[in-house]
Amino acid sequence: MATQDIEIDEISAPHFQMDSWIERGAQWKDTPAYVADAWYSELVIPADALEYIPDPTDSVKNMLHARIPEIDNGFSLYPIPAYFNCHEKPSSTVTSAQIMGLLRRKIPSSNLLDKLIEAAPQEWLNGKKGFLVDPRLPSARPVPFWALSALRRLVKLSTAHADYVVAQSTISTQCQSPEMQTCFRQFHCTLLQYP
Repeated sequence: MATQDIEIDEISAPHFQMDSWIERGAQWKDTPAYVADAWYSELVIPADALEYIPDPTDSVKNMLHARIPEIDNGFSLYPIPAYFNCHEKPSSTVTSAQIMGLLRRKIPSSNLLDKLIEAAPQEWLNGKKGFLVDPRLPSARPVPFWALSALRRLVKLSTAHADYVVAQSTISTQCQSPEMQTCFRQFHCTLLQYP
């Protein structure tokens, strides 16, 4: 059977209209693909913000020197809706203050972040423009939804960073061992090339 080229009529394909979906009582589970695509575009980390977030493909040496926030593994006393209880619209312009604000405080735990990411699309449909990273702070300013993606990336980086620090300590200790230095001279020389 010969394959046929399928032409998509982009004029008749539905396009996301904010006025038709936001604050209209829509349920996330019932949204069509083009609305979901509009939501996913909210999660894209802007290029300006990526400059401040360490690259996960960076070298181990650079990763060890990177400033990565600690994960807050404490129990949150706030229900998930409290994180979205903000009526102020976050700045649409990426500022260094926004990024530094994320990097200065502890990262929400992976469990809490999963819950925020799960709740966020419905909150977006309900008209929320962003969320609070820490609702305990009375002067907390909302951040855009792309910060969820940035926080997810920071959780992965924080875990990798902790693993690298432990590995570096182990290797440094092993390199000090006279047995290692005599039995594995070649290996010892190789290890000394790493941070």
